[in-house]
This record gives sequence, C-alpha cells and structure tokens, in this order.
Amino acid sequence: MQELSIKQTIEVRKNILEAFHKQCERIGIKYSIGYGTLLGAVRHGGMIPWDDDIDVLVTRNDFETLCSLYNSNNCTDKYQFVSHRNHPEIKTKIGYFIDFNTITETAYKTSEYHGVHIDVYPIDIVPNGWLKKTFLFLRRWFLHKLIRAKDVHPEVVRGYQKFIRQFVLLLCAPFNYDRALDKLHIISKKYNALSEAVKEIACVLVEEGKPVCFPYKILRDYKLYRYDDKMYWGFEDYDTLLKVWYGDYMTPPPESDRVIPSKPFVHYYFKN
Repeated sequence: MQELSIKQTIEVRKNILEAFHKQCERIGIKYSIGYGTLLGAVRHGGMIPWDDDIDVLVTRNDFETLCSLYNSNNCTDKYQFVSHRNHPEIKTKIGYFIDFNTITETAYKTSEYHGVHIDVYPIDIVPNGWLKKTFLFLRRWFLHKLIRAKDVHPEVVRGYQKFIRQFVLLLCAPFNYDRALDKLHIISKKYNALSEAVKEIACVLVEEGKPVCFPYKILRDYKLYRYDDKMYWGFEDYDTLLKVWYGDYMTPPPESDRVIPSKPFVHYYFKN
C-alpha cells in the first residue's frame, strides 16, 4: 500500500467533502460546514493553511437519516457514512464520511472503517431550564468520560493518564461500552422532539469538556460559502457561531502556532 502524504490526505478530504455535498443535495439533507472548516471559508476562502481536517454539522434527524441510508456498510462504494449505529467497529460519538479506497493505521490497529474521512457532528437541542440543562450535561459528561476511558488504547496513554484510565476502567467495569454509547446518543437527543416554539438553544453534545451552545435560530438559515474552488452549505449567521467557538476569530494565531498538528500515531494508505 502507498502511504499518503499530508498534502495527499488533505486533497482526499476535499474530495470527500465534495462527495458528501453531492449526496446531501441528492437526498435533501441540509448540512453546515463547521468549526475550522467554516472559519477557513470565512477568513481564508478555503482550508486554513495550517489545518488538515474537515468538519460538517447536521441536525440529529439528518444524522439518523444518514445512519439509515448507509445501514449496511460493506466497503463496496467508494464513499460511505459510518457511525456506531451501522457498524460495530465504530466506537465514537460522531459519524464519518469515509473514502473506502483508503486505510488508517494507528499505533495499535489497522482499519478500513477509519480511512481518510471528514467528521460529521450531530446537533441536538438543549432544554431551557438551568436544572434540566445542568443534569443533561452532567449525565453526558459521565458517559463521555466512560466511553473515552474504554476507547483510548493504553499504548497512546502516558504518565498519570495511564493510571487514571486503569482506575476508571476498574470503577466502570460493570458498564457495557456499546450500551453506554447508545445511552449517550439517547440522552443527547432527548429534547429534539420539543415544539419549534420552545426551542432556544442548540449544541453539539459530543464536545470534550463543557459543551459550547449557540442559539437554535441559527439552524434555520443557510447559505453557500466558497471553499477553495467549490461552494458548500453553511449556517448564514457564521458570526455568532464563530464567536462562540473562537472568540476573535478574524485574528489568526501567532506565527509559531501556524503549523499542521503532528499525528505520529496515525498513518493513511491508499488500498491500491
């Protein structure tokens, strides 16, 4: 197999985003580019020069639609959507749109179900009351830490983190991994059925640490953004979102921080 360079990996991800856009247009799903991808479109007109990943956001209902559409993933199609719902090898809280002509090799595993991909984040509704909101976030935090402890392989954990991981695993031994992951998604989407009139706050409830919320009304309006030489959908009110995520988003980081993050444990390969 041929290992991909960083530049090749970025180009594959851009092709995946284009394929994802076409699929969403075909089946009637609205998505938004998100996080650094949206920031790159606004500030640079494309990918941030020192970034190498691509993120998209979809509503929980559309996330479920993608899970159902790609219910059987047999690697026969070049591009496919995978999540914990449609393939047992996926042990994460988000979904991936993957190029199945690629394979990922980490420090402890080789998998075609984690080939070069873009991240697909589900958006959920947060209850309005302080008590309900706090209770939701605490339950989500506990399940997130449990899943994280079970998912991180000991070879990539160092120092005191290895001791903490072993302690958490011992404490949570009675909990089933897949049931915990299912439970996280169930409680995250609990309030999506609220009527439109009372929905005020939305959130991507898979963040590490404190969830970062934003006004629900942002989800109502989309527009096309130029991303390099293509056009992709994003929420129209990018200013509110980017301020929530990054603060003063138009000011680039210091020159010393403008480097693509090193990922020594991850290597990508073309199958052929």
